[in-house]
Amino acid sequence: MPSQSDGEWVNVVFYAVLGIGGYFLVDKLAMLAWNVIQQLWPAFVLLTATIAGVFCFWRVASLLRPEPTFRCDVNLDKLDDESLDEETVPPTEPAVQSVPTPQEPPKRKLEIDVEGLLSTLLHSARNLIPEEVYILEKNQYVLKKFVPLGEVRPQLFYIRECKPESLEHTFVVHSIAHKLKQCLDDVRTYATQKPDLVFTFDDEEYALEIETPLFLKKKHNRLVAKAKTNNTAYGKRWWIVTTSSAYQRSFRKYGKVLRRNQIDNWLQKLLPE
Repeated sequence: MPSQSDGEWVNVVFYAVLGIGGYFLVDKLAMLAWNVIQQLWPAFVLLTATIAGVFCFWRVASLLRPEPTFRCDVNLDKLDDESLDEETVPPTEPAVQSVPTPQEPPKRKLEIDVEGLLSTLLHSARNLIPEEVYILEKNQYVLKKFVPLGEVRPQLFYIRECKPESLEHTFVVHSIAHKLKQCLDDVRTYATQKPDLVFTFDDEEYALEIETPLFLKKKHNRLVAKAKTNNTAYGKRWWIVTTSSAYQRSFRKYGKVLRRNQIDNWLQKLLPE
């Protein structure tokens, strides 16, 4: 009888042979499957491409195919009116009457006094219509903020530059001129050697010189000469109006001075109702 150790060796040999045989068997089957796949793969690709091509061709043909039309082989010329059954003829619907659309009323033509609009260099923006704004901007007017005479809050104005004077100077001149024109007919503004504002009241002429504090020392000789000329022409009926109230004392050596916020009271005393 074989010993126990001999039986163990038999088992080892048996399983070794079985493992080696199984390996070769699996390897053989894998190679066989791979060969089958390689042989069938081109056929599979060809079949897939054929199906895709047939589908695309069918889709294109269905898009290009014309819609079916229907023929009517009945000769209507051989039918007379009596052969038509009245019940088969649908009743004609009454024609829909079109409702006339209401017409917009004609737009009122705006008549703007362009000459009068451009005759003054200053306009309050709040009192202008868009057409007037267009005319002003087209004629070199600019939109600026200024504090109106006798007020503390700035407002928007359209103003045109009058060189060599500053915009502030132009604003004060024409603001005063606007107040004067409300109660007087003869009000004139100048940009030359004459006073900035001249107006007539009780057959006598009055004058106002509007002065800014800029370059005041350089203006000394000109102001002295201007004061002498105005004293001769208007006597005591002329004043200097300073655009900056803080410089009132600086101008007193040349003549009577008004601050810009004193204009309303001055006019009430000068022109009583």
